[in-house]
Amino acid sequence: MKSGKYQVKAKGHGSESMPMEVDIDGDKVTSIKVDSSGETKGVADEVFRRLPKTIVENQTLNVDAVSGATISSHGVIDGVAEAIDEAGGDSTEWKNREKPAATKVEDEEITVDVAVVGAGGAGLAAAVRSIQHGERVAVLEKYPQIGGNTSRAGGPMNAAEPEWQSKFKALPGEKQTLEDLANTPIEQIDLEYRFDFERLQRQIKEYIDSGTDYLFGFSIKTC
Repeated sequence: MKSGKYQVKAKGHGSESMPMEVDIDGDKVTSIKVDSSGETKGVADEVFRRLPKTIVENQTLNVDAVSGATISSHGVIDGVAEAIDEAGGDSTEWKNREKPAATKVEDEEITVDVAVVGAGGAGLAAAVRSIQHGERVAVLEKYPQIGGNTSRAGGPMNAAEPEWQSKFKALPGEKQTLEDLANTPIEQIDLEYRFDFERLQRQIKEYIDSGTDYLFGFSIKTC
């Protein structure tokens, strides 16, 4: 292959293109740098820590995708493949090379009261609650990072407590948003949906006049 630095763009998960710089020296890939700024932080980070190192150390593209970040993983592999082809190499041959040997870990048997499978928001909450009740807990997670989708969640509360929430008024802008929706000129609504829209207008009016917040099917009286 022709030695040099190759600038390529692979498709990631959170961005249309994921810029990469791949250094090739003779028949070897010596360095892989990925601009992952367009990818989801806290979710795909392990891809950019693990895959470039694995590819360079083993000189193969026959590597496993990182669980939970498959698209980003294939983006890195495809980007390196493009650089290899541009350098005059054969990326298909690289993808058919021997897979890196898996790290062997000795089996270990542990006994617990509660085994939680999945360290997402629900799993971690279950583990914490079990510990509060004095249980011995083990949390099992296949992904290198914990948190699942919760690690990127913000704003909404998945499980609000009505008694606590009743002490607060509706979020700023909520009432105005509903009023704006209800005031939409009927002419802008397709004929097929006007009957339903008029019903929605009445429901919004009843909701606003009642001073009650209806969140996810629960009626919560505001102060």
